[in-house]
Amino acid sequence: LRALAGTGIQVPEDISLVFFDDFENSDLSQVPPTCVIQQEEEIGRRAAELVLSLHRGTVSTRTRIVLPTKLVVRSSTRPLIE
Repeated sequence: LRALAGTGIQVPEDISLVFFDDFENSDLSQVPPTCVIQQEEEIGRRAAELVLSLHRGTVSTRTRIVLPTKLVVRSSTRPLIE
């Protein structure tokens, strides 16, 4: 956001920004960012379980794990329909 501020590009008028992982007090920034929130602890737990299972030979290397995410829409993105 700071880098764009000096270029004349306006957020969200000219460009929309979406961040991964929310950060503390993000809603207090000049342009509160839209964020995709991930379950960081669950990702770490599942990764550790997968590594141990691979080591034991109890899981395929093609195992796919999908965890839900949450989209928090704030003012760094424009609505698709105005």
